[in-house]
Amino acid sequence: MGRQGRFLSALVVMLLTILPVSGLVLWSEPGRAAGGAVWPQNAVPDKGPEQCEPLRGVEIEGPGMLLVGQTGWYTSTYTPPTATLPVTQTWDNGTLGPVAAYSWTLPGSYTLTVTATNPCSMVSSLFSVEVCQEPVSVTVGGPEFVDVGEEWVYTATVWPVTASEPLEYRWDNGVVGRSAVYRFTEPGWRWIEVTVTNGCGEAVGEMGVEVCQE
Repeated sequence: MGRQGRFLSALVVMLLTILPVSGLVLWSEPGRAAGGAVWPQNAVPDKGPEQCEPLRGVEIEGPGMLLVGQTGWYTSTYTPPTATLPVTQTWDNGTLGPVAAYSWTLPGSYTLTVTATNPCSMVSSLFSVEVCQEPVSVTVGGPEFVDVGEEWVYTATVWPVTASEPLEYRWDNGVVGRSAVYRFTEPGWRWIEVTVTNGCGEAVGEMGVEVCQE
């Protein structure tokens, strides 16, 4: 070893004495550190957490009209289908999942909501439902015994009282409305009939009348 080599060896010894061992790495050849440790020349850098694809929307499908007490089934579909999992779908009645059942005890307009979430997004959708109460029965009120040639008023009453409006009353004498006037020209037994309809059903009421000749 020449003078230059001895100088370099002395310099290395001095550096090892001054610097912490953990803070000094020497390479004797490309890719290999002193002491035999191998440096990963082809190491792939850390790219961080995997990219999340957000939800763009969610849609609800199901019946837009139900009868009171009827069960309707509703389905939600989120987009895009490639959105990052897990995707959680929560309905406003507490149901979890893509399908939910709804039922109402009173007529009216209702709105149901579903919310879809994944690790990086949240979307919601609304759906309107009209709940209708059909007329179940009709009672005709008025005199049971009438005289020939006289006018008599008869009125229809629908049950239940919560039947959805508008209600249409049509009598067998052609009158439209809740009440109708009847006048009989001959004695005998007569039937009065009224049909009540709304947007979700109909009911028929009848009443027998005895027409008397004075």
